[in-house]
Amino acid sequence: MPLPSLADVTEEEIAELAISAGGLDLSHPVRRQFLTEMGSKDVQAAPGAGKTTLLGLKLRLIGRRWNPAMSAVAVVTHTNVAKREIQDQLKDHPEAECLLRYPHFIGTLTQFAHQFLALPTCSGLGFEIQTIDTGIFRSAAIKALMGASNTHGWLAGRSGLPIKAPYMQRVRAGAEKIAAVLTLDANNPWTLAPPENLGTGTPTYAALQAVKSSLNARGLFSYEDMMAVANHALQNISGLSQAVAGRFPMLVLDEAQDTSSEAFQMLHAVRDAGSVLQCIGDVNQAILTDGASPAWNLDSSALDLNESKRFGPSIATVASKLGVHRPQQIVSTKEPDSLLYAILFPDGAEHLVPNEYAKIIAKDIGPDGDFWAAGHRRNPSETATKKQLVIGSYFPNLSPSSSAPLGPTLHQAIIQFGWGGCGLDVVEDAIRQSVQHCCDLTDDQQKVFRQGWLLKALDRRLPDLAASLRVWISTYLGSPPITEQEWQAAQIALLAALGPLNPASLKVTTCHQLSICTDPSAPVDVASDRSRVLINVEGANIPINVGTIASIKGQTHDATLILQTAFFNMKPFGKFAEALKATTAKSWGPKESTLLANFYVAASRPRRLLAVAAETSQISEEHRNLMTLSGWTIVDVQAPPTAAT
Repeated sequence: MPLPSLADVTEEEIAELAISAGGLDLSHPVRRQFLTEMGSKDVQAAPGAGKTTLLGLKLRLIGRRWNPAMSAVAVVTHTNVAKREIQDQLKDHPEAECLLRYPHFIGTLTQFAHQFLALPTCSGLGFEIQTIDTGIFRSAAIKALMGASNTHGWLAGRSGLPIKAPYMQRVRAGAEKIAAVLTLDANNPWTLAPPENLGTGTPTYAALQAVKSSLNARGLFSYEDMMAVANHALQNISGLSQAVAGRFPMLVLDEAQDTSSEAFQMLHAVRDAGSVLQCIGDVNQAILTDGASPAWNLDSSALDLNESKRFGPSIATVASKLGVHRPQQIVSTKEPDSLLYAILFPDGAEHLVPNEYAKIIAKDIGPDGDFWAAGHRRNPSETATKKQLVIGSYFPNLSPSSSAPLGPTLHQAIIQFGWGGCGLDVVEDAIRQSVQHCCDLTDDQQKVFRQGWLLKALDRRLPDLAASLRVWISTYLGSPPITEQEWQAAQIALLAALGPLNPASLKVTTCHQLSICTDPSAPVDVASDRSRVLINVEGANIPINVGTIASIKGQTHDATLILQTAFFNMKPFGKFAEALKATTAKSWGPKESTLLANFYVAASRPRRLLAVAAETSQISEEHRNLMTLSGWTIVDVQAPPTAAT
C-alpha cells in the first residue's frame, strides 16, 4: 500500500501551518525541504531549531492526506516525555489525530522493539518472562555477581578504582559496571554477549554466563536483552524485516543522537527491507561516557538545519565552537543578543559564586524566570584523595526541591506507567518524594536520596533498601493497584520495604497521606534530579535551580550557569577556553570530546544569559583577553579574608 505524497503541498497550506508554528520560519529552505520530504533523510538540527514543532507539522501534512487504504507511519523516540510532546503536536488537529491510532505507531524505541519483534519471538526461544526492566535486572545481577566469588578478582580489576581501595569495594564497583553489560547475544540469544576483552573460552566468561542464565531462568530480562532478541529475529526469521517494512513503510526517529548502535541495527534492517527512515536530532548533544563516536552516522546528504531562535548570536557562536561530533555553524535569529559572563574565583571561594550569579540575574533579567546552575558531578568520588570541586562545593546547603504536592503522585505515577504515560524515572522520583515524607532520614541518608538516579544511588550506599524497593516497584508496576483497598495494601507493603532504614526513622505508621489518585490522566508532578535555592539580592529573591548537566538536557532556560566540576584529571575550563579559541575544526581525544559535548548541552540551554564559573587558574591571560574581546564580561570573585592568627 502506498504512503501519502506531499508533493502537492501549497504555499497557502504552508502559510496556514505557520500560524501555529510558534514563530518558526517555514520559508527556511531546510525546514521547507524536510516538511515535504518522503524519502530517507538525516536532519542535523541545532538547539532551538524547532525540530519537534517541525516534526509535528510534517505529521499534520501526512495526516491530511492519509486514508485507510494507505500504509502506516511509525514515529519512535527515546522517552515517554518525548512521545507525549509529539502526540501533543497532533492533538486538537482533527486532520492529524488519525496518526494517534491504529494502524500508526507513536512510541519509544523500546516499545517498538517489544511490541513488533521481541515479545512475539521470546516464547519461541523458550523464555518465560516475569520482568523486563533494566534497573530491576541490574540490581539482581549485582547481587548475583557479588555472590559469585569466582568472578571477584576479575570484577575488582574492572572497577576503575585505585588498587589501594578496599578489595570488596572494588569488587562491588566492578559488579555495578559489568551488570550493565550482561546482555544477550543477538547472534545467539541463549548466550551472553561477551564483555569487552573477555574470551568466550575463559573461566570468567563461563561464570558470567552462569549468572546471566540464572537470572533469565528467573524471568528477569533487561531492555537491552529485548533489543538483542529483536535483532536476532530480524537476522534469522525469513521475511520478518520485509513484513515490518510492509507494516510501516515510513519510520521517523526523533532525538536520533541518543540512539544506540543496537537500535540502529534494528531500524536499518527495516530500512534495508524497503522502509523509509528519517532521522532528526542534534548529534552534537550525544553525551557518551567513554568518548566513543555516536552511533548516528549522518550521511553527506544530511539536511543542515542550523538556524536557532532560542538564543542570540553570542551563544550561537559559543555553541558552534563546542560541537565536537559534526561541525555546524549555528545562526541565530533571536534579538536582542544573549549575554555572556565568566565568573572567575580563587581556590576556596567557590561558595561565593552563586551570590555573584544571582546579582548578575537581578541586574540583567530580574527575579522572574527559569534560572539554572549545572555541573558534571553532584557529589565527590568516594575514593577521591584530594579536594574535588562538585556541585555541592558551590551550594553546601543544597536540599532537594519538593514543591510538588504529596498525596496522589506515587499512585498516579504507577497507574500512568502502566499505559505508557510516564517512564520509570518518574516512578523513581515519586518514590523518592514519598520516602522523604514517610521517614525522618539521617543526614547521610538524605545525601543518598538527593542523588540523581535514586535506585542506582541506593545500590551503592543502601543495597538492601534498593533491593526491597525494586521488589515493591516490580510488584505494583506489574499489577497496578486500582481500588482503595489495593492501594492501602500497597502502602503497607511500601512501609515494609523501608525496613532496611532505621525503624525509628518512620514518622508515620501508614502512608495514608499518599491518597489514591482520582484523576490518573493529570500530569505527574514530582521532585526531580534538581534542587532549588533562593538568593536574596537587595530584597528580591532569585530562584536558582541546581542539577547535573545530564538532567537539563532537552530543557530551555532564561539563564544557565555552567559550574567547573571534577572531570577526570582535566582542567575543564582550560579545554573550554581552548575550544573557543580554535578557528578551525579541532580533533579532540575521547575524554575531551565527552567533556565538550557536556559543555555544548549546557551552553545551548539558555535564551538570555550564559555564565560559566571557573577557578582563576583554569583560564590563562591569553584566553581571558580573548573571551573579553569575544563579548564575555569577566567577574572576578574576591577571596574571603583569612582569619588573623
